[in-house]
Amino acid sequence: MKFKLQFASLITIGLLSGFVLAIILAASYFAGYISWQIMIGVTILFNFIMWLIGPYISDFIYKFFYKIE
Repeated sequence: MKFKLQFASLITIGLLSGFVLAIILAASYFAGYISWQIMIGVTILFNFIMWLIGPYISDFIYKFFYKIE
């Protein structure tokens, strides 16, 4: 049960933050602030970092909310 909850949370947090990052990077690319190589590199780096720390963020959030009850 705990694994399913952590997995669902990781996917949700990853998708939401990924969409925000994609919008920011796309706007920066079309405005001419960054090149496509930097855009791809930042995207890969961000997704790797989210994959590493996502479960810890989820655990922190759940511990906080379950203490409220």
